[in-house]
Amino acid sequence: MRRVLLFLTLLLIIVFLGAHRGWSYLAPTMDVSALIRDANLIAVGEVTDVWEDGQEEYQVNGISESGRLMRARFGIRRVLKGDAVDELSFTFFRSNLGDSGFVGVDKGEFGLFFFRNSDDGLIFASHYYPKIIAGQEECVTDGEPVDRVVGELACVIQSPTSSVFDRLSSL
Repeated sequence: MRRVLLFLTLLLIIVFLGAHRGWSYLAPTMDVSALIRDANLIAVGEVTDVWEDGQEEYQVNGISESGRLMRARFGIRRVLKGDAVDELSFTFFRSNLGDSGFVGVDKGEFGLFFFRNSDDGLIFASHYYPKIIAGQEECVTDGEPVDRVVGELACVIQSPTSSVFDRLSSL
């Protein structure tokens, strides 16, 4: 019951913080349960390299958007769902329109990433929410993937090395 309350509290704070950021696009509300359900692989780690792999047109809700097909390399610290080794690569779309709602990643970004399989290999389970915060230190979590994701967020909140911003971001 405590985990459910923590999970709901986290979702409410994420929605509240997102509403005050002044985003210029309408992103759907983050649904962590859907991210967990839709992901074939959930892993904590760091993006170690990012490069462009050409121009591409992408369809979003029937609207075509131009951008760049990006590829990235990802170093895995721990896996919460699925199977993976020490490193993997994935693709993502970076819009030419700037703040279109597609969230990419840059080299050095660390977090808890949600991936799914596609014809082109691994991609983000959600283009709007590819990752959430995770702690750098080892966090041992057990149970189903939802329990493990909530456990990772709890580790950030409880860690004495987490900044106030990190703790709020994990909510």
